[in-house]
Amino acid sequence: MNSALPAAHVFDPAGLLGAWRFGEKLEKSARDLSGHDATLTLEGASPPAYAEHYFSPSSNGAYKTSVQETVSMTLAVVMRPNVFASNGNRFGISNFDTANQRGSSVYLADNATTTLIKWLGQSYVDNAGVKENVSTPENSAAYSTRANFRYIVVVIDAANNQMRLYAPHKGAAPVVYTPSGGRKIADRTLAADDGGLMRIGKSISGTSFIVDIGEASIYGVAKSTEQVMAMYAKSKKFWKNIRGIDLAA
Repeated sequence: MNSALPAAHVFDPAGLLGAWRFGEKLEKSARDLSGHDATLTLEGASPPAYAEHYFSPSSNGAYKTSVQETVSMTLAVVMRPNVFASNGNRFGISNFDTANQRGSSVYLADNATTTLIKWLGQSYVDNAGVKENVSTPENSAAYSTRANFRYIVVVIDAANNQMRLYAPHKGAAPVVYTPSGGRKIADRTLAADDGGLMRIGKSISGTSFIVDIGEASIYGVAKSTEQVMAMYAKSKKFWKNIRGIDLAA
């Protein structure tokens, strides 16, 4: 545990592979809070920018972790868009690799109308190069509201052959996706090399420089709805009590 950081938010230790909080006043070096000494390495020529409670990837720079993708996993991120970009994809946690057709992501997307935004989870499910998406309904609320920090979770659950996307500020019920055509999450190809390492603020295929990221945690297990909501409650408490930001607003 990093003694330089407040202890108000303790990450769920079960299956935790890496956890980070960002912000120049708390932890500009962003040491791993999971206890596993997972590392962050700048990937790209330009370092991200830091603000009090988050970092913003540059157009050519975000972080590669030392955490390998697992067949079942849970990706949890606190993030927000920092500028509108039509059809923009803003990666929170990802190792999505379109060239080699593998990887998984939690990210945020605008559509071409310049008024709608949605959260997505994405994964290449099997060895046939088929990518699957699970997404929240598009939200046409005022951009000032949509640009609040949110806690978003994607669960990739091989045992139940599901992807689940949670936006807890909207309630406990996840959006659930089950692959069609007999495809199985358990059959998906995982990269054992550098391509299997999870990124924060980018995918393997590109950097997301239109997003602010305040917190990221990666689990090598599929969390249940009850566990996700407990994780959200801890994060919400930390952000409200320590940072003065309401993730439910």
